[in-house]
Amino acid sequence: LAFQSEGTLTYDMQANFDISGKQKIEYLRVPVKSAEQLAYLASSTNGGNSYEGKYIKLANDIYLNDTDGWENWDKTAPANTWTPIGTMDNGNGFGGTFDGDGYSIFGIYTDRTNLYCGLFGFFYYGNVKNVGVEKSILFTPFLLNLQRILASTIGC
Repeated sequence: LAFQSEGTLTYDMQANFDISGKQKIEYLRVPVKSAEQLAYLASSTNGGNSYEGKYIKLANDIYLNDTDGWENWDKTAPANTWTPIGTMDNGNGFGGTFDGDGYSIFGIYTDRTNLYCGLFGFFYYGNVKNVGVEKSILFTPFLLNLQRILASTIGC
């Protein structure tokens, strides 16, 4: 993806208290607010950080491309090509929880030569929930007669 992925994801500590009054950490929450942060999540996961035990949550809708004319991306590719979160190419899968919180990712475009394409490419005991994928096209040679998937609000 052509976004600058130099940014980082910050953790918000979510604490609660046990019956004795001692504070305990329930989970680490990582809010994702931008395309750059989502690209960083993909780059970091693909580089070996599985985010196991981490809770990633979208804070808003995210646009990876301008979606005007997205129906014609099979003829003219958009500015940014998405690299999926998690890749089997090197065995690095996503192992955390990704909660879309009812928000959507718009403008995913992939043109991959393998099966692992989409918002997520490979999981390592991770899970995804409450996220939509809209106005996006995924190309892969493994779809046989279906040359593309026009993704429209897929609730995971």
